[in-house]
Amino acid sequence: MTDYAQLITHTPEQEQRWREIAVSNPNRVARVLVLETGQRTREGDTQADIYPALQVVKEISLKAARGGDRAPWENLVKGGIAEALCHSVCSMTIKLEAPRPDTPEELLIKVMNELPSPYQRPLEVLCDASISFSNPPTRTDKTVISALKKNWEDITARIWDRPENTLRPEDSHTMERVTLAQMVMRLVVTDPSFVSTLYKPDDLTVQIIARHWRHSQRAADSMLTASILYLLLEPTFRPHLTYVKSNGLDARQSELVSKILLGVGPTVLSSKTQQAKSLITTFAEHLVRPNMNPRSACDQLFFFLAMVNAAKKNDAEPEVLKLVHKSTPLWNAMLRLLKKAAKPFPPVSEPASPSSTEESNSDMEYRMRIIQNIIGILSNTLHEAYLKNPRECEDLIRIWANENIFGALEDTIEIMIKLPGTAMQLTRLLTGMEGTVSKGSPSIKHLFATQFPRWKILGTLIRHDVTKQQAQGGPPGFMKDESSAGVPGHEDDFWDHGAWQVFGMLQFNCVDKAMCGKRGCENVGTILCRCEGVKYCSDACKTKDEKDHGLACGWVGVLENVGIKTSVKDATEPSFPVPEQTTVKKKKKKSKKSRRDEDDDDEPPSLVDADQLLSPLSGHGDLRLTCVVPALPEFCLPRDGYCNLSERKVFSTIIVPLTLRVKKLKMSTESQQPTEPQINSIQGHAQTNQNAQEKIQKWKEIAFYNPRRLARVLELQHGQITREGDTPAEAYPILEAIKEIVQKAAQDAEDKTWDNLVSGGIADALCNRICMTNDTSGRPEERTTNEPPSSYWQPLEIFYEVATKFKRPPTRTDQKVVATLRRNWAAITTLVWNRPENTLRPEESYVKERTAFSRIVLWLLARDTALLNVLYGHDDLTVQIIARHWKYSRHASDMEVTASVLYALLEPQNQAHASYVNSNGLQFKQTKLIHKIFLGVSPPGLSDKVQQAKAYAGTLAEHLVRPSTMAHNVVNLLIFPVIFEAVKKDATEPELWMAVLQSMSLWNALIRLLRKGRNPFPTPPFGEDRSPPEGPEKEMNKRVRIMMYIMGILNKALGDAHSQYPKECESLLRNWVNGNLFDALEDTIDILVQLPTLTMQMTFLFMTIERVLPEASPPLKRTFAAHLPRWKILGTLVGHDTDNRQDNNGMVSPKNLLNNSLKLSKGMPNIDVDRWDHEVWCAFGRLQFNYVDKTMCGKRGCGNAGYLICECQAVKYCSEVCKSK
Repeated sequence: MTDYAQLITHTPEQEQRWREIAVSNPNRVARVLVLETGQRTREGDTQADIYPALQVVKEISLKAARGGDRAPWENLVKGGIAEALCHSVCSMTIKLEAPRPDTPEELLIKVMNELPSPYQRPLEVLCDASISFSNPPTRTDKTVISALKKNWEDITARIWDRPENTLRPEDSHTMERVTLAQMVMRLVVTDPSFVSTLYKPDDLTVQIIARHWRHSQRAADSMLTASILYLLLEPTFRPHLTYVKSNGLDARQSELVSKILLGVGPTVLSSKTQQAKSLITTFAEHLVRPNMNPRSACDQLFFFLAMVNAAKKNDAEPEVLKLVHKSTPLWNAMLRLLKKAAKPFPPVSEPASPSSTEESNSDMEYRMRIIQNIIGILSNTLHEAYLKNPRECEDLIRIWANENIFGALEDTIEIMIKLPGTAMQLTRLLTGMEGTVSKGSPSIKHLFATQFPRWKILGTLIRHDVTKQQAQGGPPGFMKDESSAGVPGHEDDFWDHGAWQVFGMLQFNCVDKAMCGKRGCENVGTILCRCEGVKYCSDACKTKDEKDHGLACGWVGVLENVGIKTSVKDATEPSFPVPEQTTVKKKKKKSKKSRRDEDDDDEPPSLVDADQLLSPLSGHGDLRLTCVVPALPEFCLPRDGYCNLSERKVFSTIIVPLTLRVKKLKMSTESQQPTEPQINSIQGHAQTNQNAQEKIQKWKEIAFYNPRRLARVLELQHGQITREGDTPAEAYPILEAIKEIVQKAAQDAEDKTWDNLVSGGIADALCNRICMTNDTSGRPEERTTNEPPSSYWQPLEIFYEVATKFKRPPTRTDQKVVATLRRNWAAITTLVWNRPENTLRPEESYVKERTAFSRIVLWLLARDTALLNVLYGHDDLTVQIIARHWKYSRHASDMEVTASVLYALLEPQNQAHASYVNSNGLQFKQTKLIHKIFLGVSPPGLSDKVQQAKAYAGTLAEHLVRPSTMAHNVVNLLIFPVIFEAVKKDATEPELWMAVLQSMSLWNALIRLLRKGRNPFPTPPFGEDRSPPEGPEKEMNKRVRIMMYIMGILNKALGDAHSQYPKECESLLRNWVNGNLFDALEDTIDILVQLPTLTMQMTFLFMTIERVLPEASPPLKRTFAAHLPRWKILGTLVGHDTDNRQDNNGMVSPKNLLNNSLKLSKGMPNIDVDRWDHEVWCAFGRLQFNYVDKTMCGKRGCGNAGYLICECQAVKYCSEVCKSK
């Protein structure tokens, strides 16, 4: 049993007594096991002796099974223990009695769920006995087998009809699901005639094992149940196989399949389709179970293959085959397992075995089998579908493509291709896919186009073939002897050739040769690779793809030579529409048809020199490469250099032998470069476009000796030209050059290029560039995407880089930049406010745009505090912009930065900042900033200040409960009290304070955040926050601060409302109660009482509620009564006070310290004094007992009258059920 409960069946003294009896009188042990209720043996034994007797028998049988002394077990068998155990399995029951009547019901249920099934103990003894069977069986073994055969029908009926807890998911039931399967396996091995029992129509053995397999949760039970089912379908043990064939049982295999389907079905009355669906679903679940080890996964695949083969035989179970072809979860699991098999499985600690961090040789062998089996399953499934239902092939490969089959192949190809027979299966699989895609619908062609290119797969296949040829020499064996006929063997070199050629055909027929060769990029290719087999849109894509493409780059010419058109030199028209944002000058050319395309198929080509071949694996001499584009091997009859297809043509491709005599292996480094285009027509990033990079370098050089020239270019309007002949098209490389110069200046203090640029007027030019109305500064490649940057982002980003690198004290260059920004600040903020463009969109690419403006403001204030006068100005839009960016923040970084800047403006943290505010009287103008914040978070055109205040409250509520920003809400909770206090002091507009006070969504969010503070906040979903994870201490510190701030806000809000607007207290309390305030307190009370000041805060909070409720309306009082009592809160508070009293030797006065007034008197104790621990539970106790109806049941939520008085005399219950709960 588990550690929270102990199942007591007997005493150690009883067990020792029966241990002695088992030796001296084994017949007595057998007699006690068959006792019925109320019976006694002649020795006076009762049913109370069954468990100690069983325990002793278990010890003896286990010792015999492990190779120990068998004499005690043989004596027990002679005394009739086998029959007695079978009887116990069929009739034994369990009655659980709790030791105390007050045992919690939840604990009883948990214990009941973990209890072993009543028949498990005697069944385990019989299983141990079967494990100890000898070969050939001894007289004792035959006696046990005879007893099992005699009672087998009753045993299986009991287990099938009353599974008890065997099917539950707890680990304690794993061995229950294993026991019967292990017994059957040992019985079949020891006595093959036992198999005939399993084929009887009324036998339930196979159904039970199948049901146990379906409900398996660990590797042990799923592996053993799947193994025995596989061995029953595909006998491998020679005596078993001989018995099956000699008795004609192999022809009745479909009967076992029907039994298995019945066992895995949802119910015994399920239809065949439902049973097959349950079977496929169970396979999918087992294959991806986290605790699965390689051997267990391998056994699942063996069982799957056996089931599919048996279902196909004589079309026994067509429903299984139909669902296999259509089951997305099955193929998802299969391909995930294939991908997982590329590396050692993570160690899993099974209940009975310790975990290991190193992979054993057997585990590695099983991983290899997994790869072989899955490739074989994929190949055979597609082959079978093509022969019987060709129209299903397209749906099948669509599922595979959507479930990332090529990603799985890419991860395992280096291992896979070296395994015996895998090259043949891979060739068959790829051939079937290529034929299906070539004849398929446009949708399947488009889907496969997104899956390619896969250079790693292609390069690995070619290199494997070349390496094998260099080691063995010669083309495929069947090609050497042209008179031979038939299909090559599964390990023939033929398949090593065929694999890469078929994959090359599939890839180059699917890819769009006019588009970028980097998979996933949808831009048009302009940069031709030296292999002339692929184009890239930019140097960045080319660099990213270099690792994979480099594996095949030197061998692309081989594909051209064997008849696969790979050249993309003349490809300019994309096969699919270019996105609307892309502006590409298309050149319409007719592609030249190669001589190979014009050759007659009936004439095999002559020998061809292959000077263009290059590979690190290449050497000198003849390298023979054979063109092999095979059809399915069942129909290939290569003769005289051709593939003669039978009448049932599968594919129209023909095998043509072609020997390439390599005179000298070399690769020309010359590659056709695209014509140098104008900068405006290039759809590529500067760092990824060679031409643009050269221009950036040129402008970096010009910046050194003629910095004024860069400023003049940036100030150009459309159609203008400088005296040097520069046009506005040069603005983009100039901006990129300036950005690199700024970054270098921060690292190299001796570099004066940035200083020269500032002296040449670049700061003014950048400000003018921001304020330009034409959109010419955005990155061209980003303008073609769905997430274009703001038109003013590039020059603003440069100012961001400059601001973050300001020196202290500021240099003359820094002072010039600050002065320039101050001079142009009004124009910049007006543009950013009036033209937010995409800055407010939720995509992650805009996070930096929202944070950059706020950081610039923060750095400017740190260097020039006089900017504060500008921010407080009536027409300035800075605060509004930051507030709007805060409103539209969706990620932790932008929310935290914008909120921090707003907080720094409202509550200056920098000493110089704070001194300037105080010396200039700006602290009295704080409400101006708050009005600007309200305006920034409000919808456009909303002029009503009350509605603006409500918009702020709604935005804050959204941020408080957003998962991606939840852990970063400390700064939001710092701002809120400042704003709340400021609008409360604004006597001219009290409606603002009322609007915030009455915001139901805001208080609901605060209470939800308080409740979530008990546990670590959830990890943000991928893509929402990519910041590194915080340590547990830092994260815990944030949660503690959040809880402290929220409790302070609640206490302050209610206290102020009670003192200034008593009528508003009721709506505030109603919002709190409806927002589950007491649930939140109940969940966090054990943490809150440990935090400094919070016992004082809660004391004031409870006392204020106590003062407000007498004047409240009856509905509010009833609402409060419905949420009480809260015994956990009260008990925790009292317990905390008691613990403190014990620590302080009881020196705490029980006398109430506080008056009815909430105002602190001169003698009020300090906030951390322990007396608050006493006052808080007194205040809550008064609140609870004053508003709970003492005549009603004390169980919260029960509306019945109470009559059962608790021992404490303070509460009544309506029933024992409510009392126990």
